[in-house]
Amino acid sequence: RQEANASNLTKQAESQLARTADVALAQMQQKTPQIAQNLKQAAQASQSKPQAQALQTAANAQQQTAQALEQLAQNMQKVEDGQQLTATEQAAMQQMEQELGVQEPLDEAYERAKQLAEMAQDATQNPQAVLEALEKELPKNQSMQRALAETAQTTAQQAEHAVAQETQQAVQNGMAQKQAASDLARVSRHQQRLGDKEAAEQVAQASNQLQQAGQQAEATQANPVPNPQVAQQSLAKAAQAAKAAEATASKTSPAMLASPLEQLQGQMLAQALDQLDAQLHPMQGNQQQNGQQQQQSQGGKPEGGQQSAQQSLSDAQQAQQQSMADSRNQGQAPGQKPSQQQAQNNKQQGQNSQAQSAEGGNQSTQLQDGVLGQGTILVKGDWGHLPQKMADDLTEATRSEAAPDNHGHIRKRNLDRLFVHYIHLVLRFVGTRNDCRFSTFR
Repeated sequence: RQEANASNLTKQAESQLARTADVALAQMQQKTPQIAQNLKQAAQASQSKPQAQALQTAANAQQQTAQALEQLAQNMQKVEDGQQLTATEQAAMQQMEQELGVQEPLDEAYERAKQLAEMAQDATQNPQAVLEALEKELPKNQSMQRALAETAQTTAQQAEHAVAQETQQAVQNGMAQKQAASDLARVSRHQQRLGDKEAAEQVAQASNQLQQAGQQAEATQANPVPNPQVAQQSLAKAAQAAKAAEATASKTSPAMLASPLEQLQGQMLAQALDQLDAQLHPMQGNQQQNGQQQQQSQGGKPEGGQQSAQQSLSDAQQAQQQSMADSRNQGQAPGQKPSQQQAQNNKQQGQNSQAQSAEGGNQSTQLQDGVLGQGTILVKGDWGHLPQKMADDLTEATRSEAAPDNHGHIRKRNLDRLFVHYIHLVLRFVGTRNDCRFSTFR
C-alpha cells in the first residue's frame, strides 16, 4: 500500500509498480476471509480429521496465494530495477486481475490518472483540444457540472458588481462594460454546455448590449459626455444576467454520492474549462495584444491562462491519485465503487478530507496496522488467539528437522510451513516491521 500510494502515476515505471502492488493487495484481500474461516474451523475442531481437513483447505489457499504473491514480488523487483516485464509476465498479471475481478476498475482508475496527466501537459500546447475534451467530460461528471454552474454564477455576480461601480462614475470609459460583456459571454457558453439554452440566450443578449455600451463610451472618450440612462441600462442587463446564472446554478443538482476527492476533482476540471475558455475567447479589442502574447509564448513560457489551466488539471490528477490511495486504505482496489452507505459516510467526512497520513490517502479512512479490509492479519508483539497447540505447531513448522516417528506430523509441518511462508509474504507486502509477529484472523 505504501509503495502504491507513494508512486508518481505520471511516470510509466512507477504506475506499473503501483498497479502490481494493487493486484497483490487484492490477492491478499480476497484470500484472507477464506483462510481465516478455515483456521477458525481448525481451531474449533475437537477431532483430528476435521481439523486436518480445515488445515488442508487453508494450506491450499495459502499455497496459491504465496505463489501469486511471489510472482508479483518478482515483477515489482524487476520494475524497481528498471527492467520491462515480459509479455508472458504481463499476460499472467492480466489473468490474475481478471480472476480477482479487479481488471476493469484498475483499468478505469489508471486510465483516468493518465488522461488527466496528458491533458495537463497538452494545456500549453493544444488548449483547444483540451477544452473539447473537458466539454466531452462535462455531461458525464455531475460534480464538474455543479462546479461549472457555480463558477458561472460567481462570474456573473462579479460582472454585475464591476458595472455597478462603473455607473457610479460621472463619466464611463467603457472598460467595465466591455470586460463584463466578455465575462458574460463566457457565462453564456457555460450555460449552453450545461444545457440551459434559455438562460444562455438571455445572458448572451446582455453581453451584446454591454459590449455596445462599452464601445459607445470608448468612442466618446475624447469628448466624454455623461449618459446616466445608458449606465442604468447596463447595470440592469448585468443584474438580469446574474439572476439567470443564479437560476442555472440552482437547477444544477449536486453530486450526492460523490466522495470529497471526486468533488474536488470536478471543481478542478470545471476551473480548467473556465480558464481555457477565457484564454481562447479574449475580450474584444484585445485580440491583437493576445495574438502577440501567443507568438511570444510559442518561443518562451506559456501564457498565464495556459499555466492556470495546466495547474488546475495537475490538481485534478493529484485528486485522482489521492482518491486511489483512499480506496487502498479502505481495503478496495482503485476504481472499485464503494457501497451507497460508504459513499454517504465519505460525504459526511468531507470536512476532514484534507488530513493526510504519511502513507498518503485520507487519514480518516486509513487502515490500522495489521488490518487489511475486514480481516485482521497482524498484532504487534503478540501471537494472538491461536490455541497453544496450534501455535506450537506453527513454531515447530519453521524448524529444519522433522519429527522422525510421525509421517503425518511431517505432512502437517509442511502444510504449516506454507502458511508461515504466506504470512511472511503478507508482512512483506503490507510493509510491517520485524517486531510484528503472526496473529490469527479475527
